[in-house]
Amino acid sequence: MKIALFLDTDGVMNMYRNDEIKRKYEKFKKGLLDYNYILRPYPKKIERLNKIIQKYNLDVYIFSAWTQEELENIYPFKISGDTNKNTKKVIEILSNYDIAIMIDDEVSYYKNDFICIEEKISFLQPYYEEGMVLKDFKKLENIIKGFYDKKK
Repeated sequence: MKIALFLDTDGVMNMYRNDEIKRKYEKFKKGLLDYNYILRPYPKKIERLNKIIQKYNLDVYIFSAWTQEELENIYPFKISGDTNKNTKKVIEILSNYDIAIMIDDEVSYYKNDFICIEEKISFLQPYYEEGMVLKDFKKLENIIKGFYDKKK
């Protein structure tokens, strides 16, 4: 089974509140802040996610304001592509997969865009101030296991 994982960073893996990230990112673009100060995903979150990605052989696509180029040096797993937060691009990519999971703290803004493929995509929305916590990682594994159970 081919599974795509569409991954946001801010509010999912990052350690700052979402609005704080946006302010800092604007300062970074103006040359007022160092990049490394802005993007600081928790290492334990990255480690947990990486284990799940490896265990289930997931293909990861970036669904974030951060680009693939910016994130490749931070994440230890292979990034298959960048959607630039474009829902049409997600739908296009998903045509090559059996199913997909989108992890985004703002997923409720996008859900309606995926009605045409709702049977192929599941959503996980962590609380943006905390990002992924243990219960979210467990939910992610349960979603994946549910896909495999349906296939049997």
